[in-house]
Amino acid sequence: MARMLLSCLLASLLGCTSAQEPQSPSDSGNSASAAGPSGIETSVGATRGESPVRLARLPHSPVGDTATDSGILAAEGPCLYLLTGNRRFLLAIAVPGATWDASARALRVPGGRRDRRFSLGTRVTVGGSQASSAALADDWIDPPSAGCDTDSIWVAHSIAEGMPEG
Repeated sequence: MARMLLSCLLASLLGCTSAQEPQSPSDSGNSASAAGPSGIETSVGATRGESPVRLARLPHSPVGDTATDSGILAAEGPCLYLLTGNRRFLLAIAVPGATWDASARALRVPGGRRDRRFSLGTRVTVGGSQASSAALADDWIDPPSAGCDTDSIWVAHSIAEGMPEG
């Protein structure tokens, strides 16, 4: 019970931000920049012939499901995933102002006094909920790239480094 309350509190606290939503797709944080080669990549560093990571993004909602999941950030082509013990979730980012930092090969999330960066291979906890691609069809600010696996999607309202102790 205490772990569930802590997870809910973490998701609620990290989901709050004063950053504003982008007003156009060009402001979405999806820039043409270097990303992982074919196959899941969890290491940091750019190589030639890489395709750009393109964040699948949804509008931020102050009210969201209060579930958490933990795993490792990974990229496969233009898709950003959360790898859990036995599943892979496409991350649908619903954090205002979040962008992909191509030079650092990291998800950049605005917050407080400085931005937080989550590099590929970083263990993270995400607050939000699982969703189906059909349920999100009309909600996307930036839909996932055509080659992304949308069988399992995690709508991330918050992200923190590390995994909760269990």
